[in-house]
Amino acid sequence: MRIEAKEFHRYELEYTVELHDRGWSKIYGRLKAFDSTHVAWIVRFLLARGPRPKLASLKLRSRIFEIWKPVNKVNVLRMDWLQKTPTPLAVFGVLLFFSYGLYSIGLVILAGAVITYYLLRQRRAVVLSPGKPMTEPRALSLVDSWQASISGLGADAELLRQRFFAVLRNPPMTGLQWGVEKIWYWGIDVPVEREQIVLTFGRAFFSATYISMIRNCMWDGTRT
Repeated sequence: MRIEAKEFHRYELEYTVELHDRGWSKIYGRLKAFDSTHVAWIVRFLLARGPRPKLASLKLRSRIFEIWKPVNKVNVLRMDWLQKTPTPLAVFGVLLFFSYGLYSIGLVILAGAVITYYLLRQRRAVVLSPGKPMTEPRALSLVDSWQASISGLGADAELLRQRFFAVLRNPPMTGLQWGVEKIWYWGIDVPVEREQIVLTFGRAFFSATYISMIRNCMWDGTRT
């Protein structure tokens, strides 16, 4: 599933669901109001306990001729009819000039269309923004593995962590910041959850991770 944010629209989230089951596949794009009921339909279908999910009623309009589907339009703005004034003025001026021979009136209307267009272009634009993220977008890669682990560190892991934090509280350079984040990923059999110490300096990121919980996994007789 992919979720796309649509700020200031009628539906602020659009969903894309891709299903694969025993050689059959289908992609449902631009869905609205996807909830737990539809998730249950998909789960029952994948477990062979129900029919194929019918998600057509959730489809948003993707093409201009799909008039039976709802439009996910911006709902915080109204049509600016004043901005459309230059076009009909220009058409009317050309019509009077070439079709009816009213050259003076046609030129005046055409000049009015040009002036109106120029004045409208000088108006101040207002930009709506959903906000700025707290941190720069990033994708940190996992680089450690079991062969890089320190044997027998389980009993002293917390002491090592506190000493490392003590050094970070008095950073050796100005602008160095740090914080602790929780991440998880799939291991061989079970999900692995870790706490990640992230250091930032300008646009540079460095992560130091240590295992906070590994389900059903032992290391040298001590849960690490």
